[in-house]
Amino acid sequence: MSATRRIEKRTLVAFHEAGHAVIGAYFGKRVLGITMLEDAHLNASTTMTALEPMAPRPVIEAEIEVCLAGLYAELIGFGQHHDGHRCDLEHARSWIERVSVETRESRAEILRRLERTVQDVLRQPVLWGAVETVADYVLRYGAIDGATLVDIMRHHTHYPVSTDFDAFRRFN
Repeated sequence: MSATRRIEKRTLVAFHEAGHAVIGAYFGKRVLGITMLEDAHLNASTTMTALEPMAPRPVIEAEIEVCLAGLYAELIGFGQHHDGHRCDLEHARSWIERVSVETRESRAEILRRLERTVQDVLRQPVLWGAVETVADYVLRYGAIDGATLVDIMRHHTHYPVSTDFDAFRRFN
């Protein structure tokens, strides 16, 4: 991979993970951090609290939106994406199936509805500013911890940043 292509991919990956982290924090998930590994495949991951198996539908839908946020952060920022979103989409589809059974909406309708929500939320200037700042931090340092992410979110937004879904339930 050329140096230019590697820099481009690194940037896409950083924005992808920043999208997950910012949307996760926005919906009240406790984001523990982002790590970018400078290996041959340029792997990265965002670590958050796990979803409870019996979580209510709004919490499951927020989880799906977190899964979709990485892809849409890349698309909104750059008009393109890398192939790292496939696992996220598979994870989202498994949760969409559960929502579909409960709401009787088709899986495609649920996906379209939640994709629109993710895009609308990410396009809010305060949240997009947080995505850019988190991505820049990850590009500069290779990682970000949860406390730093919370500081960035508080700086960029007027939204309460919490450590669990209680805030999500209160404000939505």
